[in-house]
Amino acid sequence: MSTSASEHVSLGRVAAVLALAAGCGTLGADPPTESALPNRGIVPWTLVEVLRGAWLSSWVFAPPAEPTTPGVREPCVRVEGVSGREAVVVYAAVQQDGVGFIGRATSTDGIGFAPFASVLDDPDAEAPHVAVDAAGRAHLVFASGGAIFHTVAGADGRFESTPEAWAEPAAGEVLGSPALVFDAQDTPWLYFTRTGEEDGARIEVQAGPRGDRTIALAGGIDCQDPKGDESPCWDLETSRPDVRRAVTATGRTVYRMLYAGGRSQSSAIGFAAAFAPDGPFDRYAFNPVLEADDRDYTAPSSVPFGAGYLLYVGLEGARPGVMLAVDTVGAPSETWE
Repeated sequence: MSTSASEHVSLGRVAAVLALAAGCGTLGADPPTESALPNRGIVPWTLVEVLRGAWLSSWVFAPPAEPTTPGVREPCVRVEGVSGREAVVVYAAVQQDGVGFIGRATSTDGIGFAPFASVLDDPDAEAPHVAVDAAGRAHLVFASGGAIFHTVAGADGRFESTPEAWAEPAAGEVLGSPALVFDAQDTPWLYFTRTGEEDGARIEVQAGPRGDRTIALAGGIDCQDPKGDESPCWDLETSRPDVRRAVTATGRTVYRMLYAGGRSQSSAIGFAAAFAPDGPFDRYAFNPVLEADDRDYTAPSSVPFGAGYLLYVGLEGARPGVMLAVDTVGAPSETWE
């Protein structure tokens, strides 16, 4: 059950789409059972088309056509209060006028964003992810030089320029694309991609800085096609986790993970969930949840907004850019961190 890149919703319909009432149908058990994955915000995803001059485009942040246009990649999206109302806030690795930095931009509809403001002037910082602790402090984790770093925002909203290494690679491996989650006890959990020279990429997790690492989601094995016959797994490698803690309508905590899966490169987006921050994470039975024959999707980031869900994704390759897909099958029934 996947969404083709040819299935789109136009910009003019987005407001109406996100305002759809609940009851359009759900996935999984409702209410959820002990073993059920979350039943909303998983599928179907429909790409939004944004009017760019005389052309419709799926890009929210298009690949730059000139040096003055910012190149945006590896988004982390949150819903925050801005000027007395909820807004979509994106943190991303930005390249503009030959300068790289971690930037922050806001939007009232999730489509049109204000210009990026730098929150960390580090040209080597990649794949930012922001989470907020119980005291309301914003924490940023990012990748740089094969390691994962952490820093905290000051009163002005900018992050300290002296980050601390929270996870460092062993010989023969590279760490990247982190995600940070605080559990109900305010313990930080750090997820990241671990790539080895011989065994490819997988998603690992550790509790707090320099904690013991365990596998959160390894590559798929023993996969079957719809007829039950053995089939090559679409996610022999797993990478680029976007993990969020949510509380269901019945009060149960669930950790939602969107991730990129593929063979030698990330080519599609999958979904997994767990009832504990260190897993085990269960894959959605109808993965991948966003795929296309002609695109290699990567770097997912999703939030509930209004009466639906937003999913921002990039594409593998040298050209930066971010696309948006929406899911309006049932209004969000969970409270997200």
